[in-house]
Amino acid sequence: MKKHLFQKALFLVFAFLFGVFLVFSQASVVTAKQAEPVDPETVRGYSYTGSYRVGNWLSTFDENNQCIGTTYAIFNAAAPFNQFGFPAVWAGVSDNGTDASFTASVYAFIETPERSFEAEPVFSETIHQNGDNSYGAIFPMEKTLPAGKYIILCSQVTGNESGTKPYIVLPTGTASMNEAYIEFGGTADGVLCFFVDFIKDPAIEDYFLPLGTKQIEVITRDEAVIVLDTGGSEAHRLGDGDTLAILTAAIPEDKYLTDLTFLSMPTWSNNGPGSNLSYAVYVWNTNYPKTVSEEPLTSGEIKDHHDNQALNINFKNTLKGGVRYLIVTRSSGTMAIGFWQSPGTFQQSNWKVYLNEKTAPKDQMPGFSYTLGTVTLVDPPQPTETPAPFETPSPENTPAPDITPKETAENNGSGCSTSITPTAGIALLAVLFFSQRTHKKQRH
Repeated sequence: MKKHLFQKALFLVFAFLFGVFLVFSQASVVTAKQAEPVDPETVRGYSYTGSYRVGNWLSTFDENNQCIGTTYAIFNAAAPFNQFGFPAVWAGVSDNGTDASFTASVYAFIETPERSFEAEPVFSETIHQNGDNSYGAIFPMEKTLPAGKYIILCSQVTGNESGTKPYIVLPTGTASMNEAYIEFGGTADGVLCFFVDFIKDPAIEDYFLPLGTKQIEVITRDEAVIVLDTGGSEAHRLGDGDTLAILTAAIPEDKYLTDLTFLSMPTWSNNGPGSNLSYAVYVWNTNYPKTVSEEPLTSGEIKDHHDNQALNINFKNTLKGGVRYLIVTRSSGTMAIGFWQSPGTFQQSNWKVYLNEKTAPKDQMPGFSYTLGTVTLVDPPQPTETPAPFETPSPENTPAPDITPKETAENNGSGCSTSITPTAGIALLAVLFFSQRTHKKQRH
C-alpha cells in the first residue's frame, strides 16, 4: 500500500514540474523578438559595365628587380562606404615561382595622386595570390569611410629576385562612366574593374559623384564592333621604322570614334617595360602621303604592353564624326611588339589596313575592333550632405533581444504576470485532475 501511494505521489510531482516547464519555455520561445541586424544595408557601385578581361598587369620591374607595377582609380564617393573589391584576380603559381602578393590601399585624395600617396593610407591590406581566382578579392574595412574623394591604389610587392617573373593581373573592361567621374592611372593605366559597397541612403541616386564641379562632357559608348577577327597562327613583329595604319570608314556625324582596340598584340614573352606602341591620328585626305603630311589631330603612346593582351587606344572625345580617320601606329619601345595575323576577312565595309604605307597583304593584317559613342554636356549633380560615418556596434553595445511576452495575464495581486499557452494549460489541468482523484480515493 505504501509503495502504491509513493508511486502516485511521484507521478503527481513529475506532472506538476512538467507543467511548470511548459509554462515558462513556451512563453519565452514563441514571444521572443529578433535583435536588429548590426550591418547596415549597402548599395554596390561598379566602375565597369559588361564583362571584364585580363588587362592590368602589375608585374613591371626596375633594374634592381623590384616590382614597380601599379594601377589606381580616383573616385568621389557620395556616401560612406565600408568595402571594395575586384571581380577577378589572376596570378602565377607556386609550382614555378610565379605566385605573388599585392597591396590594395585607399588614400584620401589631396590635390594630385603623388601628393595623396605621400600621406598615410586610410586603409591598406596585402594578400598573397597563388593561381587565378575567378571569385575575385574583397576588402572589408574595419571602419566605414565617410563620403569624399579617394584613390584606390593596387601595387604588386613581390619582386623578380628569383628570375621567375611573378605576376599579379587585375581585370580591365569598359568604364561604366566618363573620365570626369572616375580617373584611372598607374603603370597599367587602363580601366580598372572594381566595385565599392556604399551605405545605402534613399536621398542619393548617384553614388559616384563627378571629380570636379564644372560642366562635364559625358561619353556614352556603344558596343565594340569587330572589323577583323583574330585566328591567324603567325605573329608579325613591327621592326624599327615599320608602320601599321588603320583607315576607318566614315564615322557617323552624330557619333565620336572613342576607341580602337587591337584584339591581341604579342611581345614575344616580354611582360616587363619596353613594349610600347605610339599612335597618331589624321583626318583622311585623298591618299596616304597627303594625309600624313598634315598635323595629326591627336597622338600618344601605350607603354609596357603585356604579351598577347588586347591593346586599347582611347581617343576620348577628340575624334568627332562626319569624316574618315587614318590611325598610324609604330613600335616605340626597346622591346618587341607586333600583331597576330588575321585571316583577312573584313566584317565591316570601307575599312582598310596599311603596312609601311602600302595596302597590307591579306595574310598580314591584325585583328581589331572599334567603338563609337555619343558626347553630351551635363551639369554635375548638386553635392549631397555628407552622411555621418557609420560605426559598427561592439558586441557589448549590441541591444539584447526583446523577450517581453506578447500577451500577459491580469496581475493576480502577487506582483507578477505571465502568459499561459494551451499546452501548458492542459498540463496543469492534468495535475489538478489526478490530484483530486487521488484525494477522493484516500477519503474512501
